[in-house]
Amino acid sequence: MRNDFMQKFETPVRNLEGKLAEFGSTLKVDREKLFAEPEYFVTIVGEFSAGKSSILNRLFFGEKDTIPTAVLSETCLINEIRYGDSQKAALVSGGVERDIDVSAISEVSKKELIEQKTDSMIKMECADDLLADKVVFVDTPGVNSINDSHTDITFGYLPKSQFVLFVIDINNGGLSKSEIEFIKNKVFTVTQNNMFILINKAESMPSSHCEKIRAQVIKDLANTGIKPERVCLVSGLKGTGIAELKATLKRELDAKRAEYYKNYTQGLIANFAELAAAELKMKLVNIGKDANAFAADKAAMEAEIKAVSAKYERLEASLNTKIKAVFEHYDSKIATDLSKIAQKLCAVVNGTELSDITGDNLSEGVQVALKKYVETDLQPAFYNDITKLLSEISVDAESLIGDFTTGISHDFWAPGKLLSGLLFLLETCIYNLILPLGWITAFIGQLLGRKLLLPLTGFMEKPVKSIICSNIQKAFDEEMIPAFIDNFNAKQNEVALTIIKGIEDAVNSQVSIIENSYSEKNIEALKAQDNAKAAIETAIKEAENLKVLAAN
Repeated sequence: MRNDFMQKFETPVRNLEGKLAEFGSTLKVDREKLFAEPEYFVTIVGEFSAGKSSILNRLFFGEKDTIPTAVLSETCLINEIRYGDSQKAALVSGGVERDIDVSAISEVSKKELIEQKTDSMIKMECADDLLADKVVFVDTPGVNSINDSHTDITFGYLPKSQFVLFVIDINNGGLSKSEIEFIKNKVFTVTQNNMFILINKAESMPSSHCEKIRAQVIKDLANTGIKPERVCLVSGLKGTGIAELKATLKRELDAKRAEYYKNYTQGLIANFAELAAAELKMKLVNIGKDANAFAADKAAMEAEIKAVSAKYERLEASLNTKIKAVFEHYDSKIATDLSKIAQKLCAVVNGTELSDITGDNLSEGVQVALKKYVETDLQPAFYNDITKLLSEISVDAESLIGDFTTGISHDFWAPGKLLSGLLFLLETCIYNLILPLGWITAFIGQLLGRKLLLPLTGFMEKPVKSIICSNIQKAFDEEMIPAFIDNFNAKQNEVALTIIKGIEDAVNSQVSIIENSYSEKNIEALKAQDNAKAAIETAIKEAENLKVLAAN
């Protein structure tokens, strides 16, 4: 029974102990107590010659009187009968145990009495199922023995006995007053309600008379709590009622054993499970606190990224507005400047001999004028305006990334470097603002190839120059200025994109740093805690299941 009982507990107990050990707990089941099975004592008592030994012989040794029965009370020793693979006996005397022949038990008992060794004991073993699972039957000397030490030895067994078999002789007509007094005031106060009354020698009178005596015994013990079914008629001589007694004792012992497992062993397991669940829940609470701290870190990180992104959006909006204003200013300025260049070209034409004016030199003049304008006027002015614009927004830009001073892969990660870094990027873009002026030569050549130049006669010089200048002005106004502005605006868009892309890269780098910093600090820890949390929750569930298992 013990093995069957423990099998359902051993695996979950070991599993739970393993889970606890994973979390650094030293909480364990007291295995010495858990797996130690107690001995179950059944003590047979009664007055001398009531037939105690005869009943034990019928219970365990068949028709053989292995336990001595025909000796005087003065020669009786305590006999303990335990389970063994074969019948054997041993004498325990003076703290020393030695094997003896089973047939020599009576002579050994006599000798021990002669030598006044009243503390001696006979231990016997036999292979009977009733004795399995550490059941010990104890045959005691008569409680009316003239040797007081025998009575003392008998009483010494009562507190640890699960059952007491009190044997009376039916030929005495039932319980004597002394037996009733003994049962009520001596035995029953110690053994509570775990007593059987065995009315022995039932073979000596008719069954009807036996039943009357049994009924009287039940009546005499009415106020003791001894159950009527535990008042049994038996015959130690003939074996009558022994099989029924043996079956009853087996059933009662199994119930006692189950009660022990439930009240003690299961209680020990349930207590362990309760402590384990409490400790695991505390660890879960602590992990929850850590998880909350990590969640707060994550929330702070997300808020920081959100703030950086909001600053970037505001900066981009401000930059786009200011660049748009610069663009619009330069669209107007370029139109005015190019119109003035056309006028200067006309002045050159008017001041040049008509014969010296050709398509090539006029085209070259336009190219020189435009190149000079772009290099000495347009580009420097635009560069200065963009620099001024960046200076205006540099405070916002620097505050955007100024708190992050490590880890950014760009050169302009720190305050003060953003502006110079962006301007360095812009130089390439701005100095590529010069128009591809090659098309102007073709344009002027086409202009002059339309036979707009009349015969080079003196009286026609002024009208021809007027026509040339008119066509130059018209070409600038209708074709060159719009084309120049479109080309320039396209270049300006490249400038805007370069600036915004540079800032955006810096912002993305900072966001990456924030996220990586959070990840390095918290993600692995959170993952480990999530795993620990899941493991603890599983262990708590196992502890709760173990408590339920123990309770049932």
